[in-house]
Amino acid sequence: MLSQNLSTRYGMVLALITGIVGVCLLGIGLYQFDRFVSYSVEESQEQLQQVLNAQLERDARLVAKTVASGLDLPVYAQDFSDIRERLESLKAYGRVSYIYIYDTQGKIIHDGSQTVALYNKSVADYLPNGLSPTLDEGLVRMGSDIHIVQPIISGGVAFAALRFCISYDEANQDVYRVGQELFASHTEQRNKSLISHIAAFSILMLLAVFVVFYMSRRLLAPIRELAMKCRRYGGGEMDVDFYAGRDDELGLLGDALNDMKRDIDESRKQIEKLAYLDALTELPNRRFFDEQVKKLLSWAEANDSSIALLFIDLDHFKEVNDVAGHRLGDKLLQRVASRLQHIILNVAPNIPLPV
Repeated sequence: MLSQNLSTRYGMVLALITGIVGVCLLGIGLYQFDRFVSYSVEESQEQLQQVLNAQLERDARLVAKTVASGLDLPVYAQDFSDIRERLESLKAYGRVSYIYIYDTQGKIIHDGSQTVALYNKSVADYLPNGLSPTLDEGLVRMGSDIHIVQPIISGGVAFAALRFCISYDEANQDVYRVGQELFASHTEQRNKSLISHIAAFSILMLLAVFVVFYMSRRLLAPIRELAMKCRRYGGGEMDVDFYAGRDDELGLLGDALNDMKRDIDESRKQIEKLAYLDALTELPNRRFFDEQVKKLLSWAEANDSSIALLFIDLDHFKEVNDVAGHRLGDKLLQRVASRLQHIILNVAPNIPLPV
């Protein structure tokens, strides 16, 4: 029962450690996956924004050149109706915040309105901070607004400039919406991946628990076997062999138990010898005699039989002790005991004893 409890506890500890390690690895994997998804979405959105910005800038430049190429004659003749018609075509490319056509002095020739309310006013007063009334071709991005300057050329000389601002808020919102859709798609894939990972982790955990318990029982089986042998030996079974047949620590434990058993057996023999044999003559003592007589009397009573008792005495032994000394008396007793043992060993095998 102890070894079984030990194997169970050992298996539970290993299973717990395996579970903790597995959960940590799963958490780290999900964390890395979330970081990868966030990075991928941000990177995709940023690249999409860069591509869109580049395309919008190319489109804005192309539109500015196209419109400006047709404004040379109307601006030179100050045909406001023709100018207005041509400027209206700009509004088809996006939300236009302002449109100005100004001359080399920075004076507004046309503002894109029907009444041309800003005519002959300084364009610098109406431009956002950081922009100057130049005639050089240029493009400046401010947030989602693109500010473009395109010179109006006649005879190879720039005599005016077309400046306008197109806002691409809707395009940026589309990019943001695409990014959110990508993130939602990745989140959905992540949730599906999470479910599959949890299912796979649960299966692996069950398998790991089974393997851990099986291995723990296999590893502790020799200890259980040694414990059962110790219990049998403690119950009086003397022919128990603790040899484990292994070269590891359990084999050393089995050898140590065998050594201990051998020492116990020797000690038991010594105790029995001291308890049942006379120390001087090594003949059975009074205790052994009493036990054997009781067994024989019980047998005789049970079988309605009788037994005989032979009493041997040594005459004048006291005189030997008094004259020759106790040492010679002890040797005499040992010699008599040896002869008696020799006679009994030669006669006893041919005499059937009842007990």
